[in-house]
Amino acid sequence: MKRLVLGIFLPVVVVACLGGAAFGVYTLRNEAQAEAQQVRWGNVTVTIPSDSDIQRVRVRSDPQAAVEGIMGPVLKLITSGHQSVVIIDAETGRVIRDDVLASERAAFDAVLATLKVGQPETTSGAGAPWPYATALPSTPRRVPGPISYLEPDPASGIAIDYVHYDAFRPGRSGSLIVFYNTRSELVVDAETGELLGDNAIHPDDREAFDRLLEETVKIAEGLY
Repeated sequence: MKRLVLGIFLPVVVVACLGGAAFGVYTLRNEAQAEAQQVRWGNVTVTIPSDSDIQRVRVRSDPQAAVEGIMGPVLKLITSGHQSVVIIDAETGRVIRDDVLASERAAFDAVLATLKVGQPETTSGAGAPWPYATALPSTPRRVPGPISYLEPDPASGIAIDYVHYDAFRPGRSGSLIVFYNTRSELVVDAETGELLGDNAIHPDDREAFDRLLEETVKIAEGLY
């Protein structure tokens, strides 16, 4: 697959990944799942029941966490309208904000009881599993345009943003698919499948992200 480094896109990606919905980001992080899901972000994992109203948001920084002196990645657990919010330091597992309605306390406590702190997956090599999970996902391929892709398992610790970039390229418009975890970022042009810079991938993630690119991103016509 053709690799192309275009530095002009990198500010867009940083803003999108750190800022959530800014600049037309369509986030895939909070969609309901059919089964109880284990969610990894950085060093922490939690399990969210299938019938829970709790959604997860994985970000590499957050203003509410910064107020508490946490400048790195956090895992946020929220309910609709952000009426209840729990923010977890993704490096240490410390709960740095716990603002939960009394009516939702039991549901949040059940999820927090599953909180585990470990080390980020660093498995690599030809025989390693698909990005930090046991198998390729069985979910249908997403086809937002000419490029289709598979969404990584939440347990892999890899999130996705879909970014529209017309505001940053006068006279042109298009979209980017951004795969990222707390230390690496893979940016793909959603129209052509070109890799728009591969210098933001941590060495420990290199082989896993290469497999992610090879196995998930396909030209839609006849390849999925």
